[in-house]
Parts: sequence; C-alpha cells; structure tokens
Amino acid sequence: MAGEQTIFLVESPHSWGGVWQRPHHIFRLLGDEYPSYYIATRYFRDAWARRGEYLRGRYLMPARNLTVREIILLNGERLPLIRWYNIRHLAQALNKFASLHSNARKILWLYDPHQVRIIDLVEYDLLVYDIMDEYTGFPWSPPGVADEEKELLGRADVVIAGTYALYETKKPMVEKGQIECILSAVDFAHFHFAQEHGTQGALPQELAEIKRQFRYVAGYYGVVDMRLDTALIQQVARELPEWAFVFIGPVVGDKVKELENRKMKNVFFLGSRHYSELPQYARGFDVCLIPFVLGRLTLHINPTKVLEYFAAGKPVVSVPIPDIMRFYKDIVFIANTEKEFVNALNSAVNPSIAQPRVVQGLEIAKESSWSSTVKKIKVLLKLI
Repeated sequence: MAGEQTIFLVESPHSWGGVWQRPHHIFRLLGDEYPSYYIATRYFRDAWARRGEYLRGRYLMPARNLTVREIILLNGERLPLIRWYNIRHLAQALNKFASLHSNARKILWLYDPHQVRIIDLVEYDLLVYDIMDEYTGFPWSPPGVADEEKELLGRADVVIAGTYALYETKKPMVEKGQIECILSAVDFAHFHFAQEHGTQGALPQELAEIKRQFRYVAGYYGVVDMRLDTALIQQVARELPEWAFVFIGPVVGDKVKELENRKMKNVFFLGSRHYSELPQYARGFDVCLIPFVLGRLTLHINPTKVLEYFAAGKPVVSVPIPDIMRFYKDIVFIANTEKEFVNALNSAVNPSIAQPRVVQGLEIAKESSWSSTVKKIKVLLKLI
C-alpha cells in the first residue's frame, strides 16, 4: 500500500479559518504529502451571520496537496427533505474530488458522527473516524447523534481516539475495525516563541495595557463557550482583584456572554485572534488557565492547549480533567473549588514552586510534535 497513491477525503465541522484544532494540524502535514480534500460544513444561518469569514475561507490551498472547501448545509434537518439534501450535497462535494483520482486508494475521514449517512454515497476504500469530543454532550447536537455515532463506530475500518478517556469509552462499541488512542500534539517551535522572548519587548497593545494595570495576568485562549466554569471565574476574579483574567477566542453561547456583559473590572474578553498571534499573547500571561466545568463535555477531552501552554514555558492551572490527571498531574496545578484555584494561582507565580513544573512541561512539549502524531497515523493506515 505504501507504493500506491493515496488520497484523503475529509469531512469536518471545523472551519479552516476558525480556531485551529486537531484536524488543521493533521491535514496541514498530511496535505504536504498526499492529495487531501478538506470539506468543512457550515449551516446556512451561521454562514450568513459570519459571511465575510465564510467567503474568505470558501476555497483555499493551505498546503501543497491540500484543498479546503467550505460548503453550506441547510438548517432544519429534522425535516426529512432537508436532511436528504444535506447528505447528498456533502457526498457530492466529496465524490467530486474522489473522481479526480480514479485509481487511488481513497481514505474517507470523518469528524462528525452526524454525517454517518454519507458513507453509503461516497466512493472510498478505507473509512476512518477521528474522535475529538463527546458529541452527545453538546446541547446543539441532533437528538439521534448517539445512535449515529454507534453506527459509525460499528462500520469504521479505523477509529482514532484523540484522548484516552474517549478511547476507553468508545472501544466497546468498535465492531468491524480497530481503535487506537493517538493524542494531539503541539507545534513546539511556534509556541516556544513566548519562552525564548520572555515578557520583554512589545506585547499586543491591549494586553500590554492590561499588564500595566494588574500585578498578574491569567490567560486562556480557545473557544470561549459553555465549557468554561463562569461561576468559578467570577468567584476567583473577585477573590484576586490584583489579577487580570484574559480570555482570547470567539465567545459562543449565552452563558459566557452573560459573564462578558457583567463587565468585571479584572475579567477581559479580547475576542478571536489568529493562530499565528497566540504566542505573542502567551508571552504576556503569567499563568495559563483551563477553567472548565467538569461534566459530559469536558470529562473526555485532552485539551491541545495544555501542550501549547507547556511549549510557551508557562505554568498551568486546570480543573481535574481525567486525561490531564492521567498524563500531566505532576506538572499542571490542579484545582476545582474557588479556594483551590486561588491557592493554585498563587503557587503558579512562585518561581521556586512553578519553575520545576515549567521545565517538565517544556520537555514533554518537545517530545509531542504533530509530525510524530502524523507518523503514528501513517503507520496505522499502512502508509509507511
């Protein structure tokens, strides 16, 4: 198989121009070697609300052999006719690219279990399901997603779990193929910029202004959504008025918007920033945060940002997410309650306590490259 041409046909709900996540890193590298077609789905209502972003990312070639296309699906999938249209529209987009490589080995790669129906309509040789999240935990997931994922797990040739918690949960449901746990990784050189340059020099203007007003800055970047424990953030921010709490990323959902609207003097929502800018913001953080609610959505994750924070040379404070406890509990400062969080933050800015953990985190980040992750995937798919 290593000698025949292989192409990837990728279905993803993650826009190429949005927050960079696991799919972007994997296919940025695979797309340098293999013809890869990344179809990002957007529903009409969202695409219209952010039409400028949609138009910019509609058709891209971000790597040598990688083509990105964003397609619009119709809202209202509870209506059979709309569901029928969406499935065929997505399958048609994938088949269009498959037809360009009639003699190639075609790998159909799915991220969204809700799209399981396309597998009967797309030409492929190997079916891969790469699991990033516990989709049944999202309130906006369709009501039948649990059954759809069960079907996909039963029919996939290869299942890749991005976290150990997902691996343990989904393994009993894999019937036909095999399941492997392949964790996410980090672009070490990209984020190590913060460690190399320290906090000296020019910071992004709004962050520099915040640092002038507060003794310490605790920072978070990523999607700012319902996973954040807004009650915990409020309590800790009140307890530590000399700290600034900075959140970078698109704000999604009423829960977070309610906190944003409170306009607390030491809580800042800076909005989205491009992936290329994140190391510059990390430079200005004294501590990096993972302040999630512990629940169905977060118990199965292994946040990519943990390794990014490590590579930036920053101490990390997090709630006790199972994968973090399994892999990083001696490096990350673990806290759950308000009191524990306050104590953890104070420990994280104590050099004698934090520095050994920062050194350990740097070493782990160095060994956790996306190229090594992609190599594991290639071995699993018998590409090498």
